[in-house]
Amino acid sequence: MAESTDRFDASVRHALWSQRRLAIDPDRRVRVLVVDDNETAAEALSLALAEDDYETRYVFGGVSAIQLVSHWVPDIIILDINMPEYDGFETAHLLRCLVNTRNAGIIAFTALSAPDVARQGLPAGFDAYCQKGCTLDAITSLIDHLVVRQAR
Repeated sequence: MAESTDRFDASVRHALWSQRRLAIDPDRRVRVLVVDDNETAAEALSLALAEDDYETRYVFGGVSAIQLVSHWVPDIIILDINMPEYDGFETAHLLRCLVNTRNAGIIAFTALSAPDVARQGLPAGFDAYCQKGCTLDAITSLIDHLVVRQAR
């Protein structure tokens, strides 16, 4: 899918920004890491995605995300932007530098508008954007666009 032409429109609530596709074995659940400094939000999103049959983990910030991916490799990372220590842009950039997460799909999940995120998020390595307050279907739709079930 081509980059969204309306990605800098402030009314956009979710958008796919890259053509990245992750080949996943059809017998394996998609692994999703939720990174947010709001503990309640991170846990709630992780549990909701687990109910949709994703294998999920959640952490409370960029530093914890970098530590976790050394031993648990996600396919998709849902990443808040405004966090202490490493913000979402710094975290995305670092995740793109690591072998384990270099090719992971990274979705910005934030209250910030699409134009605010796109300016720094695209160079940092984000593949998609979802504004907080969107439905779970919007998030799972982005995940499903980034993942391709590949037959053996």
